[in-house]
Formats: sequence, structure tokens, C-alpha cells
Amino acid sequence: MSLTSNARSVSFTTRWASDKIVGVWEGSFNRATDVTTITGDLGSIYVYRVAHDFTRPLALDLLWKISGGWADGGSTDGTDVSIAYSDSTYIYIVSSAFAPAVGTMNYKVIGTWITDYDATNPLVNSFVSANKTTVFDTGLNYQKIFDQNVLSFATSSTQSVTHLLGYRANFKVYYEAIAGQVWPMYSGGTANPFLYDSSMVECRARMTSNTLDVQLESVPATRRAWYKIYLDS
Repeated sequence: MSLTSNARSVSFTTRWASDKIVGVWEGSFNRATDVTTITGDLGSIYVYRVAHDFTRPLALDLLWKISGGWADGGSTDGTDVSIAYSDSTYIYIVSSAFAPAVGTMNYKVIGTWITDYDATNPLVNSFVSANKTTVFDTGLNYQKIFDQNVLSFATSSTQSVTHLLGYRANFKVYYEAIAGQVWPMYSGGTANPFLYDSSMVECRARMTSNTLDVQLESVPATRRAWYKIYLDS
């Protein structure tokens, strides 16, 4: 059986790499009193900081809720958006687009290792979720990484990665919105709620049946983008 053509029917195989999750941070904070203001020449964002034990940024996925179910990016009621990024010291949870909002935010931040960030190799401590006694289970469908790499952009441009899977596969892209900070991709120009400084770079990507097209916009100096293409769509 071909794992490339039958990836969805295979729960897990060691032939393909999986995401290297190095930490999960869970907690809550008051959006009205516990946030820090970061100001740029285009406006301000309001962040909640969580220290991490690594000496370089991580790729972050954020789940959060004010009330009701957990959200990934946009809120369940459509009134707010949240995102998480990191530098070499902190995780930053952007708690509101325009001003500190009322309400307690609950969060779960999943930190994934960036293989090609730099040459350092800090010690990664093991951790176990309090909610699961099984650390690894081959019956679970861990996403299988078909291709991953880093792209370097000296100017605003689009770079295409050929995968030839024949279908629009699931993917992730993280990039340096500001030098030394790794953000999940976002864009929108003046409609972008996280664009607070003119030195920031925006990122968008498009998956086709044969390529992943990654575009960086407003690039003032060389910036990098890290992508992962998964066999699971």
C-alpha cells in the first residue's frame, strides 16, 4: 500500500515525521487588567505574556475561549480575534484587536519546534498532560509531515514549493513578521487587526493540488518563512 496515496487510511507510520511538540501552556487571564500594551507607528496591540524555557522562538497554535466552546483564531461570537506568537523569551497572546477587553480569557498554547530556526539545540524537558495518561498511541492519527523547510525572502515576492500530491493537502506556515519573532501567517493590510507597525511583514499562502505558494508582503529586509505540508488533508 502506498502511504502517499493512502495517507488518510494510515493512523501513524514512522516513515513520515510528525510535529515536534515541545510544550503546552494552559491558563487564564483578565483581558482588562493583565495585558501589556505594545505600540508601533500604526497603532497598538495588547498582549498577555507567558515565559517559556527555550532560547529561541517556537511555532505556536492557540486555542482560547471567553465563554462557550474553544476557538482557533476567530471567536465563537465573531466579535474578537486572537493569535499567539513568540520570541526567544516569551509567548505573546494577543487578547484583543483594538483595546483591552472585559472578560477572562482561557487559553491553551501548543508550542512546536522549528527545525531550521538556528543552529542551537537547547534541552527539551519531557512533559505529560494531566488529562491523558497515554503519552503516545499508534492508533491516533498524528499528522504526517510530507515536506517541511524554510524559505528566505529578500523582497516582497511569492515562492512556490512543488509537492505533486495531487490534492490540496493540509499545511501550516509560520514566519518572521518582525525580526526575532515567529508569527502564524496573517495578512489584510489596513483591515489586519494585528498590524501595528510599518516594519511588520504580512504573509499569505495558497495550497493547490501540486504546489504550496507562499507570499510575503512589505518585506523591508530578509525574512524567513517555515512551512509544513501534511499528507493528511
